Amino acid sequence: MKIFKKYKLVKQALLCCILLFAIYPVGVLANSSWHWVTVSPMRILPIAIILTLAIETWGVIVYGKVEEKVRVFFIVTFANITSFTAPYIYSTYFLNGFYYSGWGYAWERAFNIYN
Repeated sequence: MKIFKKYKLVKQALLCCILLFAIYPVGVLANSSWHWVTVSPMRILPIAIILTLAIETWGVIVYGKVEEKVRVFFIVTFANITSFTAPYIYSTYFLNGFYYSGWGYAWERAFNIYN
């Protein structure tokens, strides 16, 4: 039972969070993808991708104390690609059922749904 005394603050914080979610249930809709509304991002997009991958990889290596740097880089890259494409794949699936025009058209509409 020593271990329970050691993590008393963690248990209290967890209980507080659970109670907070139980008392104030709020539905939230979020989408991790976004659209540029002004000019094309192609000039700064490669720099943004490189910096994002570098910062996330560095954070995992330093704070996670991971030794395999190349493997971390590939896992971080895969996670970013997945988190970017997942909403579009999800939208494509439902838009294909709506338009009945094939997967190619639904995929194109998923990227340009607001245009």
